[in-house]
Amino acid sequence: MLSRGQGKSIYSQLFILYQICTLRRRFPVIISANARASTQLLTDIFRFVIEEDTPFSQDYPTLSLPFQLCNGAYRRRQIYKGKPTGIYHRAADMGFADVDIEGQPKQAFISARSITGGLRGMRVGSHRVDSVLLDDLLNDDDITEETTNKLLGIINQSVMNLGGQGKKLSCIMTATPLAPD
Repeated sequence: MLSRGQGKSIYSQLFILYQICTLRRRFPVIISANARASTQLLTDIFRFVIEEDTPFSQDYPTLSLPFQLCNGAYRRRQIYKGKPTGIYHRAADMGFADVDIEGQPKQAFISARSITGGLRGMRVGSHRVDSVLLDDLLNDDDITEETTNKLLGIINQSVMNLGGQGKKLSCIMTATPLAPD
């Protein structure tokens, strides 16, 4: 168990990137207590991807290079290796390039959401959510039995069904211990 300030969120962000880089998952969703927190985690992941000359960009150039070549203009049609990349970056989601690596399609997406906002029916084209990161869902002021039960209800009814019926969904959760129980 790691306490506040020990890097739980950074480990989680790296895990999301690991899932995409190794083709284990293609559509992870970051869910936090509020939209600001989840979009901040997505922004941090984006910085890992676009920074030049980092170990990540050197190990996974097919993920990083298309973003680096755009110089921040992600809306224009970009061609990489003769093919449109389809990359984008917005406040609450980003799409990675659709570039073949060893014959496998590489397009992947990450979305960021609040635990109380628009979770059902999330998809991009034919892709449904296949991984969820639940990060610090409770605030210091939210520690009541009623709030905790409501949160568990949302996780069981909405979050755990994001992948669709019968589909596998990986789910990890980080939380700062706020109360003894």
